[in-house]
Amino acid sequence: MNDLELWIGQMVAEISRQARELDPVRLGWFLDWLCAHSAQVNAGLLEQGALLERLQPALRAWFMSLSMQGMLWEYRLLLDEIAWWRELDDLRLRLLADQRGRWE
Repeated sequence: MNDLELWIGQMVAEISRQARELDPVRLGWFLDWLCAHSAQVNAGLLEQGALLERLQPALRAWFMSLSMQGMLWEYRLLLDEIAWWRELDDLRLRLLADQRGRWE
């Protein structure tokens, strides 16, 4: 395994760790966002089902397909997105859920 693969493995592990710390509702919203954000991750997650179990392999494949700059950008974006969901207060989360119900 080369240095890039090790580095990607560490980034994927950190994203997965932080995602798993979200409560189930926030995790579901984050995974929905991630699938909408990246068609490659979406395909990797959907082909096997069980979104959380497929997260690491899907992220790893996606990061390997990116340039170094793109990979670092996406890594930071994913961590920021997880933080956004983690810090979202319950009232706003309920408002989002209410709006989502109207859109579906």
